[in-house]
Amino acid sequence: MKEIEALFTVPFDSGFIGRVNALGYCVSFIPEESLTAADLKFPFEVLVCFNPFQDKPRGCFDSVRWIQLVSRAVSHVPEYLRERKSLRITDNEGATSIPIAESVICYLLQIFRKTRAFDRKQRNSVWELDTDVQEIFGKKIGILGTGNIAQETAKRLKVFGASVSGVNRSGQNPSAFFDDVAAIGDGEALHSLYGACDVIISTLPETEETFHMLNESAFAVMKKEVVLINVSRGHIIDEKALVYRLSRGFFRGVALDVFEEEPLPGSSPLWHTDRVIITPHNAFYSNLYQDRISDVVYENCRRYAEKRAENC
Repeated sequence: MKEIEALFTVPFDSGFIGRVNALGYCVSFIPEESLTAADLKFPFEVLVCFNPFQDKPRGCFDSVRWIQLVSRAVSHVPEYLRERKSLRITDNEGATSIPIAESVICYLLQIFRKTRAFDRKQRNSVWELDTDVQEIFGKKIGILGTGNIAQETAKRLKVFGASVSGVNRSGQNPSAFFDDVAAIGDGEALHSLYGACDVIISTLPETEETFHMLNESAFAVMKKEVVLINVSRGHIIDEKALVYRLSRGFFRGVALDVFEEEPLPGSSPLWHTDRVIITPHNAFYSNLYQDRISDVVYENCRRYAEKRAENC
């Protein structure tokens, strides 16, 4: 069988590449930041990448039959590629769910236990009690999305004794870790959930339906001291509405790992708001990140090679 020409635009170690080559691939590596349209003239069949699509002419990817993303979700892939029936697109589903779930717990504990305020006091040698600290126990938490990241997050929150509600397209409950699930299209149920929750967490993909889903009308029905966490996509939140609400004392705390514009501009007032925790799209990284990504990519490469051999 002819070797499968594959282009990797993200780095993997030589041992991993050797294992992929042994499956029948010929792997070329060109770093994504230096990839040009001319490089893509070679008829690569497989593309393993993060986001090499910006500023590339439409014809650059005509030879590609399978795209394996190392990111979660496919919203950044151009629509003309997503709509091409002969093209298969897979992401790293499951590879980042555990570290992101742990990041959510970290954000929540920082906000409820006021760790940043105590850190400032320590740096200034200030011995001062603060009794206005909260527990996760007994809190009602709404998670927008019920996929792998949401389920891993809900699993951990249940251990703390929280009540967890989910939101998805169907309104069907996919896991015992959710106490109940509302449909994203049921505006009345959604606003009722917003008003009841102590914490709102977004794990949603970016779609037309979810764009600015967390906007002024959503914030208006939430509790004044609600905690808001976004580990999904920046455009889920209307940042102007968020800044407006923050300036008027709303939210016990906000944790943002993603933003409408990345990197977050230095002029953004979010940088200078005490109640906001900012991380630079970093929630999915961990000491096990590369191993999990490698496992997903290798298994999908194996399946693709087997399927291709069956069709030859």
